[in-house]
Amino acid sequence: MNVQGTPANSKRHFSEVSPGSEPESPLYKSRFSNSNMADEPSLGTVVTMLQRMEASMNAQFADIKEEHRRFRDEIYEMQKSIEHCHEIANESKSTAKTTAADLDHLKSDIQTLEDSNKQLNDKITHLTAQSMRDNLIFYGIDELPGENCKELVVDFISTKLGVVTTQSCSYYSACLLAWLMCN
Repeated sequence: MNVQGTPANSKRHFSEVSPGSEPESPLYKSRFSNSNMADEPSLGTVVTMLQRMEASMNAQFADIKEEHRRFRDEIYEMQKSIEHCHEIANESKSTAKTTAADLDHLKSDIQTLEDSNKQLNDKITHLTAQSMRDNLIFYGIDELPGENCKELVVDFISTKLGVVTTQSCSYYSACLLAWLMCN
């Protein structure tokens, strides 16, 4: 059976049984009259046009498929590149954290060394000052027989050098200097 419910071996075509297309109807006569037939393309021409359209559409479809493949490949490459960038960024973050921790440790070590260096310099200065205090040597002071060396040095320090001395300081220094001078 065909679409219209008539047997398949029926001689009527689908176009013949559609509404308004009965051979006697005015619509049928206007469509298929001999005067309009000259303007209508032949079946071979229509088939050729359809084949050309199909070929053109197939070519366009192939171009679209190729462009789609290229886009897919480019997107894949971009995804790989982005993943690589993420890996580098993560490594950089890790390195930055490690470097920051190392830097904090080094700052602490530097501060400790600076403090230790300052303490050592202070100790050296103190020891040098003490050593210099005990190593005063006076030359060119005339000494008379029977004079007290201690009194002579203390008198020289206070009168000639203008240094105010206390009894304990002057006694210690003078004793040491007197001993040095007399020996």
